[in-house]
Amino acid sequence: MNSADSALRGALLQLTTPQALAAFVATLLAAGVALVVARTLDARRVPAAPDLPLNEHALDHALDGLVILAPILAALATLFASHAVLAGLGIPTTALDVAARIVMALLLVRLAVFVLGLLLGPGSWVRTRGKGITLILWVVVAVALLGWLDVIEAALNRVSLVPGKTQFSLWELLKGLVVVTAFVVVASLIARAIERHVMRLDQLAVSTRVGVSKFTYFLLVGLGVSPRSTCSPARSESGSDSACSRSPATSSAASCS
Repeated sequence: MNSADSALRGALLQLTTPQALAAFVATLLAAGVALVVARTLDARRVPAAPDLPLNEHALDHALDGLVILAPILAALATLFASHAVLAGLGIPTTALDVAARIVMALLLVRLAVFVLGLLLGPGSWVRTRGKGITLILWVVVAVALLGWLDVIEAALNRVSLVPGKTQFSLWELLKGLVVVTAFVVVASLIARAIERHVMRLDQLAVSTRVGVSKFTYFLLVGLGVSPRSTCSPARSESGSDSACSRSPATSSAASCS
């Protein structure tokens, strides 16, 4: 009982130190600045549906990413300014540095999810659930930065999901889910890349056919041959007197009577 009381008292003393209080106030200030920036941008930004086609220009992608990352960048700038102020006052900034690293991790995770959504294209599950995926990944990275991942892993390994001698813990289940999710993401990226390649080949084939047709037409015109439509005297299915077929070298439709 005395050991528990002493541990609680030590934790409270650490939380009430000037260093911890300064880091807490700076973190609250950074969160407030990020919230103000996010609400301001949301009020001026026209919401876009996740299934709409993406813009083709890289500048549009960069502007969209900057708008998404602006609140996190504002929070990070606030933490850096607070770090400079505390360092000038001679207050240790160890706790504030940890908070800055966690916010930096949030920035990198959000950027990675945004880029992955662009690669997978419109309507992808990464684009529609970008905020939720970012939150989950950020929590995992923050736990690892704080040094709590080993403790959580040990606790989850003690939770066995399969009774008997075979050990299948909750931690192994989570690792399996992570591996499956990574496999799905990689497979989606490969399928998206193949789809884009096939679409380029189709467009190239169409452009080639149009170019050959135009080249043949102008070649015949240059040689003095007038490309005309050929008409066969056979009766058509509709009962007309003649059926007409167009020359492949003709670029415009010709009518036959």
